Parts: sequence; C-alpha cells; structure tokens
Amino acid sequence: MTQKPLRRRWQVELRPGDEEAVDLLREAFGAENESQAGRDLLGFWKRVVDAVRAGQVLSLHRADDPQAIDAFPDVTRALRPDSSYDFLVRVPHAWRRQLVLKGRRQTAGQLVADMRANGWDADDAAKEFDLDRRAVVEALHYVERHHGLIAAETAEERRRVEPHLHRAPAAR
Repeated sequence: MTQKPLRRRWQVELRPGDEEAVDLLREAFGAENESQAGRDLLGFWKRVVDAVRAGQVLSLHRADDPQAIDAFPDVTRALRPDSSYDFLVRVPHAWRRQLVLKGRRQTAGQLVADMRANGWDADDAAKEFDLDRRAVVEALHYVERHHGLIAAETAEERRRVEPHLHRAPAAR
C-alpha cells in the first residue's frame, strides 16, 4: 500500500493592506481563490530561485528595450494583459479594468456578450462590427481567461445602471 504524500497547510494572518496584494496576486495569476494564488506564487518563486541557482541574474529592462528578454512571460501577460494582444488595449477608467477593442469604446466582455446574445460566431461578429476576425478571437480568449473580472464588472455595471432604469421620464 502506497502512502499519500503528507500535505502541509499554512495559515497566514494578513496585515492591513495585504488584502489588496492578495487580490492583485489572484488576478495576476488568474487564480480562482486565495489558496490557488498562494500555490501559484510559490511555484513562481521556485522558478526564480532555480534560475538564480543556475547562474542567471534577474534584471529589469523597459519592455521596448531590444536587449530585454522576458524570463517570466506568464507573469508579464498576467500583469500587463494588453502586452500579449494586438487588438485589445488598456484604457484608463474609474473602475473598469478589462481590456477594450483598439480604437473603440467596446470592452472585450461587451463584444462577447453581444455574440452570445445573438448566437454569432467569430466570423459573424467580425462582419457585424466591421472587425478583423483576429480581434474577435482575441476578445473571446481574453474573456475566457478573465471570466471572473468580466463577471464582476458586469455586476458592477448592472448595480450602477439599475437605479436609473425605474425612473419616470422627465416631463416636458
């Protein structure tokens, strides 16, 4: 009979301000919960330690520096999701963080919601919105990878709009 490896459990007491760091970590790694984010962080740290032990050095360069080599592209994609897309960009917004279609005021989540509501595939949506098909595919990929963020922003938008839906129109 083989024994299962012993699993260790850690309990961490968070200080004020740590919650924000945990949320950022969970979002950066695309983790479903804090436990998964912690495991992802430990895996990332192990890769850093292994690289240094193998004789490499960690250094920071601007992303547009031709000498720069991204040693952790998964982390770069997580923290700067727009860096891996050709048709999606980050746009400053008071509360919305999801990416937007380049040159438009339409988020990736809005495009995919329209596709689902109308039963469109990528080709249909590209034709309907006069988009490159690759832009639609990028939006689909982004929404799949960041479904938690999209759902949270959809709920927030609904919360902000709902009080205005039941108002009587102003008399003229």
